[in-house]
Amino acid sequence: MQTTPGGRFEELDVLRGAAALCVVLSHYAGHSMKFRGEAPFGVPLGTIYGFYAVLLFFMISGFVIYFTLERSATWRDFAFSRLSRLYPTYWAALTLMVVLEFVVFGKRVWLGGYVVNLTMLQEFLGWGNLDNVFWSLTVELAFYVIMGLLFAAGLLPRIEAVGAIWLALACLWSWVEQYLGIPLPAMLSQVLILRYAPFFVAGITFYRTKNVIPGILAHGVFDAIQLFVIVPIAVKVTGIGS
Repeated sequence: MQTTPGGRFEELDVLRGAAALCVVLSHYAGHSMKFRGEAPFGVPLGTIYGFYAVLLFFMISGFVIYFTLERSATWRDFAFSRLSRLYPTYWAALTLMVVLEFVVFGKRVWLGGYVVNLTMLQEFLGWGNLDNVFWSLTVELAFYVIMGLLFAAGLLPRIEAVGAIWLALACLWSWVEQYLGIPLPAMLSQVLILRYAPFFVAGITFYRTKNVIPGILAHGVFDAIQLFVIVPIAVKVTGIGS
């Protein structure tokens, strides 16, 4: 993979750009159908494609976060690097949205919801998102916490074993709740992000395959694991196509 002088992966930047464009077009198409009654440019683009793009973001995040952790001296360095990138932009966007809705559309300000949403922990605290699109940020934040805890516990060198256990838990949760219909504590799947864990694990595995594990044979084995194990698990657990 090609890296820029600043250490960024060019291929990942391309994927990020494509995914972001897909999300924007998906939301624009939804609003166009709602307010204009027709698809933009006559091309229907369902919101499901924006969802697929978010799943790609999760996979990219798995790759990048593991890369970042390997270059972090302590868990505090990692926490500061992630939170300083995430929260200021989120606060600005959230505040701008609330102001515009009040000034332009005359919507009443939900002050309590605004304050709780500033923490990005609203779903864990039982509050709703001020905008539905914030759900993915809650998932990302949970992933950061999980990886930070693994880093602090010294478990990154055993990430393959941890990933296998995580996938097994995701499969068990999906089988019990989605297929057997037995409800489990919602907080369990939220904290462990079981519905989206396979995508983060896939991203980590891609990084380990291409940058850590040597040898063409090993690359082939891990690519096969991606194709025949992790991807089918991701499809089943997330419920894509069902």
